[in-house]
Amino acid sequence: MQKLKMQGDGRAASKTPIRINLAKSGLDTPMAEPKASELLIHKDLDGFDKARMKELIERSFGKTLTAGYLEAGQLGLPVELVILERGYQGVVIVMKVEGVPYLDKFAVSPEFQGNGLGRELWDSMRTAYSSMIWRCSKDNPVKGWYLKNSEGNTRSGDWTVFWYGLDSSVAEGLAPKVAAIPQTVLSRPALSAQLASKVWVIKTSGKLCDTQEKIAALAAEVKRLTERGLKVVLPHGGGKQIDAQLAANGIATTKDEEGVRITPLEAMPIISEAVASINKQIGDAIAALGVTVAYSSNTNISLVNGEATNQRTGKVATIEVAALQRLLEKNDVVVLSCLGKDAQGELNINADNVAAAIAQAVGAERLIMLSDVPGVLDGKGRIIPEMTKEIAEALKGCGEISGGMAIKVSQCLDAVAGGVPEVILADGGGALYDVFSGKTGTKFA
Repeated sequence: MQKLKMQGDGRAASKTPIRINLAKSGLDTPMAEPKASELLIHKDLDGFDKARMKELIERSFGKTLTAGYLEAGQLGLPVELVILERGYQGVVIVMKVEGVPYLDKFAVSPEFQGNGLGRELWDSMRTAYSSMIWRCSKDNPVKGWYLKNSEGNTRSGDWTVFWYGLDSSVAEGLAPKVAAIPQTVLSRPALSAQLASKVWVIKTSGKLCDTQEKIAALAAEVKRLTERGLKVVLPHGGGKQIDAQLAANGIATTKDEEGVRITPLEAMPIISEAVASINKQIGDAIAALGVTVAYSSNTNISLVNGEATNQRTGKVATIEVAALQRLLEKNDVVVLSCLGKDAQGELNINADNVAAAIAQAVGAERLIMLSDVPGVLDGKGRIIPEMTKEIAEALKGCGEISGGMAIKVSQCLDAVAGGVPEVILADGGGALYDVFSGKTGTKFA
């Protein structure tokens, strides 16, 4: 067996993946044929097939990995070591928190759970690091195994923090910081492949729904999509109507530097009423065409779990995918507002965020962001036909993309990174047939 040469801080010294064979421990009842595994040891995520690694982690946890996790710097923590089974059946990802090794991911594919691969990965990690700290959610089925293979643990928030090779005082001092690391695997069970391949997510805005004529045009095009066998999830905003209702009630709100409304508690009933009205108008118009549709005026929809970011303004935390699947099995269209919920009640969430999160959560075939502009424009007002992360960063840097458009572009790119095959931002006030056919607008890659 080839031995690893380790640096003084316990990391693999070589930039090139090192292949090693470890003997099987023979623990537990095998689910796949036991044999020596070939593990690749690397000190960063470069050189690996990130799509396969993403699939491995998601299948192991039965949850969805947040967009961008496998890109450098997303957590603000440096990757210290990656141990990967050559066939992408198991992986260990180690980072550091204040100089202490932190086990961020320990994943084994369902087919190889129980055949000893997990023990091989663990033993390899123990060889590389004499100390380690990590965390575990209360519903993680591996929690009992962690209890047996750790030297101590403590509760911190919603997490149990485990460790080995550390003084209890050091580990307990780090526990709150470990618990505060952003969550990167979310409870988003995927839709069945057959259903997901038929789902389009189409986001519209309050400006595009401020007259019955506009709503009727949208409803007619949505009906045409359902006649092609597609299912449509239709999140909507309501900025224009919300502004009018808040002004009528003497409530002033401000916006942050990105153009997102800062929502005080007293504004939420007004906002809720405004978006409910839009929701009903859209749902009624679609239903009038004979399309089966679920919307908040006739269905109790509570699909968006949010996280407060500034007073009652929030962002999407998770999507209740199982509940959404049930609605899509019974209806051709689901109309959703830009509201979510947390433990304290309703949250006002940017509709672009809602749309992108839903598209990723359900594995939608296409995400279309309808706006009041023909696409992303350059400094001369010309449509940029294809947008990439690199182009977006350049345009933001020179100020050509800012405010609300910057948010839309960011959410579209997140959707692409999250696995949505087709993402388009286009004019919702023009020929919707051309937009839905992909003939106009900006496509994201």
